[in-house]
Amino acid sequence: MKPYEVIKKVRALTKKSQLLRKIIDFVPALRRFDRLGFVYARVKDEEQKIIRYLSEDPRPTINLVCDLRCTPPTYGDFSAFLMAVRIISTKFKLTFFIVVDELNSDWDLLTVDNQKKRLADFKELAKRVTSVSDSRVEVVDSFEKLSALTVASETIFSDYMSKRKKIYWDLRHLNDLLFDQLGCSRDNLLDNVQFSEIKTQALQPFILWHIRRNSKWDKSGDTTNIEILEHYKKLRKVLGNEIKIVVCASDEALADIFKLASKLDLDIINARNYSENFLGDLTLMYTALFFVQIGGGGMSEYIWSSSVPFLDVDLPLGRDNAAAKLLFGINFKKHVATNWQNSNQIVSLRARNKKNDLETNLIALYHNLQG
Repeated sequence: MKPYEVIKKVRALTKKSQLLRKIIDFVPALRRFDRLGFVYARVKDEEQKIIRYLSEDPRPTINLVCDLRCTPPTYGDFSAFLMAVRIISTKFKLTFFIVVDELNSDWDLLTVDNQKKRLADFKELAKRVTSVSDSRVEVVDSFEKLSALTVASETIFSDYMSKRKKIYWDLRHLNDLLFDQLGCSRDNLLDNVQFSEIKTQALQPFILWHIRRNSKWDKSGDTTNIEILEHYKKLRKVLGNEIKIVVCASDEALADIFKLASKLDLDIINARNYSENFLGDLTLMYTALFFVQIGGGGMSEYIWSSSVPFLDVDLPLGRDNAAAKLLFGINFKKHVATNWQNSNQIVSLRARNKKNDLETNLIALYHNLQG
């Protein structure tokens, strides 16, 4: 019996005893182990199911469902689905369903116009990543229609899909496991997708700096004026004046940032001079000398799913370092966020309200790129 099967069996046995479950739920260490073990077992189940499909002739069409009742309106969370489309469609025909009959409560924080724009972006992003095969994207306006279109045995996380539960965090772990199992290459990463047409020749050489600001969902990670100035000085100290610094952020944040830039005479360029939207920002990201993000933001999920050099300074939200290391082979303490990460991609952890040695990491990355 495989380790994940043992975990499933033990967990099933504990659920038969109300007293034992109460003890597990009461003791933090036991509760944590129980939860993480369950996630691991679920993800391994999906991995093994997909591996079994490889031996079938003909191979089945696999369904992947993004249910917007369970998925928040963030580009970062949606990236898990995009990477799954890229990975799974290397070996299978895949149908990617986006269910739009209900929206996660977080969508209420966006205006109606911004909701429409975000939905349009999600659909466009999905269509662009499916270009690697004859896979397709379908937008479904009712869960009943989805149920009629999908076959449970061929749907990723079919149990959670039928109960309308979130899968995007588990999907990230599944992507890490499947990348090697399905024999994926660097060509299957997101920087090989043509997201938009922009002219960056006049910008070269440049770096792209993402600044988290005016967040709608977690303002604790926003970058302050003092931090922007501090980070800018360190970037210029390492890069000198020849390398251009392009800043990307939400439209609201960019207006705020460039008021500050004008006041402090910061030599930075607004991404909106070259990019109209998030898809354009991705193109900037994937053509830059390198990408830098300090303090978090959904852009990190896209740069992690690429082969582009980057420095991402943050504590990755929602990921447990000990669990990732033990169960999925990912070790954040060694600056590893995915199992396809290369040596020019640095994830540097920092605890909240504690300083990270940004300058040292910048020097290491820049000097390495200079050869």
